[in-house]
Amino acid sequence: MIRPRAVIPSHANEVATTGGIVTAGSRTARFIDLLSSGAPPLHDVRDDVRDSLVPRRKIKIPVYTPRSGVTMEFDSHAGCRAGCR
Repeated sequence: MIRPRAVIPSHANEVATTGGIVTAGSRTARFIDLLSSGAPPLHDVRDDVRDSLVPRRKIKIPVYTPRSGVTMEFDSHAGCRAGCR
């Protein structure tokens, strides 16, 4: 599986933003909500019955919405350094 540090959603065939703001109710908005609420860890294998007693933490993945004419710059850890909101 892929474990992205950050994502830039593509919103083809849908008006996903208006004035640089994500349109409420769009597929892009739903995608952002799903990632912002936290994804389960990649390895959710429980080796022992005791593992079922330990809560698994969710991983929050930053989402950067692309905007026309704006160049975004990222560092090697997927942290946005310029052009992101």
